[in-house]
Amino acid sequence: MTRAGPSRLQRAVAIGVLGLPLALGALAGLLFVEGQDHIRDLDARLLEQALRIGAVEADLTASPHGADGANADGLLAPTFPLAGARLKEQVSAILSDAGASVTGFEILPETSDTAPDRVAVRIAFSADIAALQTALFDLETARPRMRVPVIDIATQSDAEPDLSVALEVESRWEVAP
Repeated sequence: MTRAGPSRLQRAVAIGVLGLPLALGALAGLLFVEGQDHIRDLDARLLEQALRIGAVEADLTASPHGADGANADGLLAPTFPLAGARLKEQVSAILSDAGASVTGFEILPETSDTAPDRVAVRIAFSADIAALQTALFDLETARPRMRVPVIDIATQSDAEPDLSVALEVESRWEVAP
């Protein structure tokens, strides 16, 4: 008796049974390689973000005007009057850099109503609107952190475009050894 060879159906099943694991293995290998590329891309993006964060942190701790006795949070000074003088110097420098002309200043006294670690100055100056905007932005983004709780703006006259401005600027100060 002659033995008949496998039928077409049997051959197709055998190829499917043997070929399916090979195809799944190739697909898994392809997905693994694609996954590795995606992970490398994510690692590169993460490193780039970490470098950006480091640069931002460095900018935040730097004083834009290089004032002595300043850190990111407050002025370092051994006494309240010296802290007021340093704040006045820094605010005056910011105003001058913006194009304003300082006409007067006063270091506001320490009172029982003020926080013990706060120092404030009142500064009068004249400036055009562009210089005022620049000065307010620079005050708000300066280090040490400053706050402008009071601002008075008036026009000088119809003939002059400059504004007459008085503002109070406060900051935190720390006792320096």
